[in-house]
Amino acid sequence: MESLKRKIKIFWTEHSDPILFYTIVIIAVFLILKGLNALAIMNQKNNSNKIANNSYINQEENINNKTLVKKFIENCKEKNIEKAYELLSEDCKQKLYPTVKDFTNLYYNKRFNKDREIEIKYETNGLYKITFYENILEQGSTNKISNTEEYFKIVPEVIEDKLYINYSKNTN
Repeated sequence: MESLKRKIKIFWTEHSDPILFYTIVIIAVFLILKGLNALAIMNQKNNSNKIANNSYINQEENINNKTLVKKFIENCKEKNIEKAYELLSEDCKQKLYPTVKDFTNLYYNKRFNKDREIEIKYETNGLYKITFYENILEQGSTNKISNTEEYFKIVPEVIEDKLYINYSKNTN
Protein backbone atom coordinates (compact mmCIF):
# COMPACT_ATOMS: atom_id res chain seq x y z
CA MET A 1 0.00 0.00 0.00
CA GLU A 2 2.83 2.30 0.87
CA SER A 3 4.36 1.92 -2.55
CA LEU A 4 1.06 2.78 -4.27
CA LYS A 5 0.78 6.01 -2.28
CA ARG A 6 4.37 6.81 -3.10
CA LYS A 7 3.83 6.14 -6.82
CA ILE A 8 0.75 8.39 -6.83
CA LYS A 9 2.69 11.12 -5.03
CA ILE A 10 5.57 10.87 -7.49
CA PHE A 11 3.12 10.88 -10.42
CA TRP A 12 1.34 13.93 -9.03
CA THR A 13 4.53 15.92 -8.44
CA GLU A 14 5.77 15.15 -11.94
CA HIS A 15 2.45 15.74 -13.74
CA SER A 16 0.44 18.11 -11.55
CA ASP A 17 0.87 21.13 -13.84
CA PRO A 18 -0.56 19.50 -17.01
CA ILE A 19 -3.35 17.81 -15.00
CA LEU A 20 -4.42 21.13 -13.48
CA PHE A 21 -4.09 22.90 -16.83
CA TYR A 22 -6.30 20.40 -18.70
CA THR A 23 -8.82 20.29 -15.85
CA ILE A 24 -9.14 24.07 -15.94
CA VAL A 25 -9.45 24.03 -19.77
CA ILE A 26 -12.20 21.38 -19.63
CA ILE A 27 -14.12 23.30 -16.95
CA ALA A 28 -13.74 26.57 -18.93
CA VAL A 29 -15.00 24.95 -22.15
CA PHE A 30 -17.94 23.46 -20.23
CA LEU A 31 -18.85 26.87 -18.75
CA ILE A 32 -18.51 28.63 -22.11
CA LEU A 33 -20.78 26.06 -23.78
CA LYS A 34 -23.31 26.43 -20.98
CA GLY A 35 -23.28 30.23 -21.40
CA LEU A 36 -23.64 30.01 -25.19
CA ASN A 37 -26.54 27.60 -24.77
CA ALA A 38 -28.25 30.05 -22.40
CA LEU A 39 -27.71 32.90 -24.93
CA ALA A 40 -29.15 30.79 -27.74
CA ILE A 41 -32.25 30.06 -25.66
CA MET A 42 -32.66 33.76 -24.85
CA ASN A 43 -32.28 34.72 -28.53
CA GLN A 44 -34.84 32.11 -29.52
CA LYS A 45 -37.31 33.54 -27.01
CA ASN A 46 -36.60 37.10 -28.20
CA ASN A 47 -37.05 36.06 -31.84
CA SER A 48 -40.40 34.45 -31.10
CA ASN A 49 -41.45 37.65 -29.29
CA LYS A 50 -40.26 39.73 -32.27
CA ILE A 51 -42.23 37.53 -34.66
CA ALA A 52 -45.34 37.99 -32.54
CA ASN A 53 -44.72 41.76 -32.39
CA ASN A 54 -44.06 41.94 -36.15
CA SER A 55 -47.29 40.15 -36.95
CA TYR A 56 -49.07 42.65 -34.69
CA ILE A 57 -47.28 45.53 -36.44
CA ASN A 58 -48.14 44.04 -39.86
CA GLN A 59 -51.80 43.81 -38.83
CA GLU A 60 -51.65 47.42 -37.70
CA GLU A 61 -50.03 48.46 -41.01
CA ASN A 62 -52.73 46.59 -42.94
CA ILE A 63 -55.41 48.45 -41.01
CA ASN A 64 -53.71 51.81 -41.74
CA ASN A 65 -53.24 50.91 -45.40
CA LYS A 66 -56.84 49.76 -45.74
CA THR A 67 -57.84 53.10 -44.24
CA LEU A 68 -55.82 54.82 -46.98
CA VAL A 69 -57.61 52.79 -49.66
CA LYS A 70 -60.99 53.55 -48.08
CA LYS A 71 -60.13 57.25 -47.86
CA PHE A 72 -59.30 57.30 -51.58
CA ILE A 73 -62.57 55.57 -52.48
CA GLU A 74 -64.62 57.83 -50.18
CA ASN A 75 -63.05 60.92 -51.76
CA CYS A 76 -63.95 59.60 -55.19
CA LYS A 77 -67.52 58.76 -54.14
CA GLU A 78 -67.95 62.21 -52.62
CA LYS A 79 -66.56 63.80 -55.82
CA ASN A 80 -63.50 65.19 -54.02
CA ILE A 81 -61.36 64.47 -57.05
CA GLU A 82 -58.41 66.67 -56.04
CA LYS A 83 -58.22 65.06 -52.59
CA ALA A 84 -58.33 61.59 -54.15
CA TYR A 85 -55.63 62.59 -56.63
CA GLU A 86 -53.39 63.76 -53.78
CA LEU A 87 -53.46 60.24 -52.32
CA LEU A 88 -51.76 58.83 -55.44
CA SER A 89 -48.04 58.08 -55.40
CA GLU A 90 -45.69 60.21 -57.46
CA ASP A 91 -44.84 57.19 -59.60
CA CYS A 92 -48.53 56.55 -60.34
CA LYS A 93 -49.05 60.20 -61.23
CA GLN A 94 -46.04 60.27 -63.56
CA LYS A 95 -46.82 57.01 -65.35
CA LEU A 96 -50.63 57.02 -65.50
CA TYR A 97 -52.21 60.32 -64.51
CA PRO A 98 -49.86 63.33 -64.86
CA THR A 99 -52.65 65.83 -64.17
CA VAL A 100 -55.91 65.92 -62.23
CA LYS A 101 -57.69 66.26 -65.58
CA ASP A 102 -56.06 63.02 -66.84
CA PHE A 103 -57.02 61.27 -63.60
CA THR A 104 -60.60 62.50 -63.94
CA ASN A 105 -60.98 61.48 -67.58
CA LEU A 106 -59.03 58.21 -67.58
CA TYR A 107 -59.95 56.81 -64.17
CA TYR A 108 -62.56 58.66 -62.14
CA ASN A 109 -65.21 58.98 -64.89
CA LYS A 110 -64.93 55.26 -65.68
CA ARG A 111 -64.99 53.89 -62.13
CA PHE A 112 -67.25 56.33 -60.32
CA ASN A 113 -69.78 57.19 -63.02
CA LYS A 114 -72.34 54.89 -61.34
CA ASP A 115 -73.27 53.91 -57.83
CA ARG A 116 -71.26 50.75 -57.17
CA GLU A 117 -70.55 48.50 -54.25
CA ILE A 118 -66.83 48.30 -53.60
CA GLU A 119 -65.05 45.42 -51.91
CA ILE A 120 -61.49 45.74 -50.60
CA LYS A 121 -59.39 42.60 -50.00
CA TYR A 122 -55.80 42.50 -48.80
CA GLU A 123 -53.61 40.30 -51.00
CA THR A 124 -49.90 40.45 -50.03
CA ASN A 125 -47.07 42.93 -49.59
CA GLY A 126 -49.23 46.05 -49.54
CA LEU A 127 -51.34 44.93 -52.52
CA TYR A 128 -55.12 45.30 -52.32
CA LYS A 129 -57.67 43.78 -54.70
CA ILE A 130 -60.51 46.20 -55.31
CA THR A 131 -63.73 44.87 -56.85
CA PHE A 132 -66.39 47.25 -58.17
CA TYR A 133 -69.85 45.60 -58.26
CA GLU A 134 -72.66 47.05 -60.36
CA ASN A 135 -75.76 47.98 -58.41
CA ILE A 136 -78.59 45.53 -59.30
CA LEU A 137 -81.29 48.19 -58.99
CA GLU A 138 -79.41 50.69 -61.13
CA GLN A 139 -78.56 48.04 -63.72
CA GLY A 140 -82.25 47.11 -64.00
CA SER A 141 -81.52 43.47 -64.62
CA THR A 142 -81.53 40.24 -62.67
CA ASN A 143 -78.80 38.83 -64.91
CA LYS A 144 -75.28 38.27 -63.68
CA ILE A 145 -73.91 41.41 -62.08
CA SER A 146 -70.91 42.70 -63.96
CA ASN A 147 -67.93 43.72 -61.91
CA THR A 148 -64.50 45.20 -62.41
CA GLU A 149 -61.38 44.21 -60.52
CA GLU A 150 -58.18 46.13 -60.11
CA TYR A 151 -55.26 46.32 -57.72
CA PHE A 152 -54.04 49.14 -55.53
CA LYS A 153 -50.47 49.05 -54.25
CA ILE A 154 -49.40 50.90 -51.12
CA VAL A 155 -46.22 52.82 -51.91
CA PRO A 156 -44.13 54.11 -49.02
CA GLU A 157 -43.08 57.70 -49.62
CA VAL A 158 -41.06 60.12 -47.54
CA ILE A 159 -43.87 61.86 -45.66
CA GLU A 160 -46.71 59.34 -45.88
CA ASP A 161 -47.74 56.23 -47.78
CA LYS A 162 -49.54 56.76 -51.08
CA LEU A 163 -51.52 54.62 -53.55
CA TYR A 164 -50.57 53.26 -56.92
CA ILE A 165 -53.92 52.49 -58.58
CA ASN A 166 -54.43 50.23 -61.59
CA TYR A 167 -51.38 48.33 -60.37
CA SER A 168 -50.46 45.22 -62.33
CA LYS A 169 -49.78 42.18 -60.11
CA ASN A 170 -47.14 41.02 -62.58
CA THR A 171 -44.99 44.11 -62.08
CA ASN A 172 -42.84 44.51 -59.01
